Amino acid sequence: MNINTAKLITVAVSLSMFGFAVSPLSFAGYYIVLRPLVQPFGTLKYTMGGGIPLTSIFSILLIIFAFFNSLRNLKRLVPGNILLLYIFCFFAIISLADSPSVVISFGHMLKMLTAVAMYLLIYNNIDTIKDVRKILTCYLLSAVIPLMFGFYQYITKTAHAWENGLGGTRIDSVLGQPNAYGEYLAVLICVLIVCFFYKKLNYNKWVLIMFSLAVTVSFVLSLNRGSWIALFTGALFATVWYKRHVKPFLIIAGIAVFILITSPILIERFIELTQKTEFGSKNTLLSRVNYWDNMFNLLMERPFLGYGLGTAGTTSLVNYVPHNDYLRLAFETGIPTTFLYMMFLFKEFLDHIRRVKTKIFGIIHYSVFVLLVYFIVLSFFQNIVYNQVVFPMVLGLFAMSARLHDLERSGMIKAGT
Repeated sequence: MNINTAKLITVAVSLSMFGFAVSPLSFAGYYIVLRPLVQPFGTLKYTMGGGIPLTSIFSILLIIFAFFNSLRNLKRLVPGNILLLYIFCFFAIISLADSPSVVISFGHMLKMLTAVAMYLLIYNNIDTIKDVRKILTCYLLSAVIPLMFGFYQYITKTAHAWENGLGGTRIDSVLGQPNAYGEYLAVLICVLIVCFFYKKLNYNKWVLIMFSLAVTVSFVLSLNRGSWIALFTGALFATVWYKRHVKPFLIIAGIAVFILITSPILIERFIELTQKTEFGSKNTLLSRVNYWDNMFNLLMERPFLGYGLGTAGTTSLVNYVPHNDYLRLAFETGIPTTFLYMMFLFKEFLDHIRRVKTKIFGIIHYSVFVLLVYFIVLSFFQNIVYNQVVFPMVLGLFAMSARLHDLERSGMIKAGT
């Protein structure tokens, strides 16, 4: 596909978004459904001119819509723990002053604000169980084409098709990178837990079973060691806290069965850590540690404001990304700014522990807690916050959990409703 065709598609999809503007939740849901499908434009680095990514138009529309939707009541601008992200974004913007490329930094700032916009739209517009079902359905619908394309890649051995046509069987679907696809699938697994076990959503169980099989198999075929470990860690940790809302034995047994069935693939993937090639070791953690060490030394030269959003991997100063969100954010925006981001995650963590007392939404809070722990752990080894597909979906689920908790506390949703 050439860039002119991509631009026409972008214009058409952007215009179609206005058809959902009558319902804020539908607008957010439409973004969730369509965004993975246009990610190849980002992977291919198509721009609208001036170096601004072509896919930025979707982020801009979402941000503007969320802002005006929230203006109906100023309290809607600061729901949940969003204030910490506002302060984080404010200081991140200050880092643009020393950025070697304002265009690159602006593009990365849009990615952050997109996730914030998704949080606002979902938190402010969920009032009933039907609203929860509506947004979760959009999460599931977003996966239909990516799942099919991922299996096509595996069967035809055309994985990495978006990056130099490398071929192979480690699928990345429309996400452009196997790691990003694994993160996307982890989000879907957490969504499926809710859809399966929160009975009032009334999903067809056979449809969910087929969906779950497709997502689980794809999660294995994406060959993401970090995602596997992080998701199992999240599931086990959340089970300890939410044991009154789930059946720990079944969860542990399910994980054990999964490992047993997929063990040939899992074992082979972990054995690769000991293998050598003509390019060096296949143990990517070793190379990442070297990157972290070099980047940390540079960070110490400018610890307060950093080098500007998006500068890691895009400038002559550092031509690689560190595969560590915390270190990358510190390098680009400074240590104090990154501390605010970590405070947001820590506050979400504490809030989910407190939500154990829920009488209505135990399985929902459990599932989002699994995702939160997964996200916190994997962020030490991957870059997720700049992913315009995954990060908004993650914050959207955080917002859903926070909103349902507040509705229950206020008595607007009662047990049995």
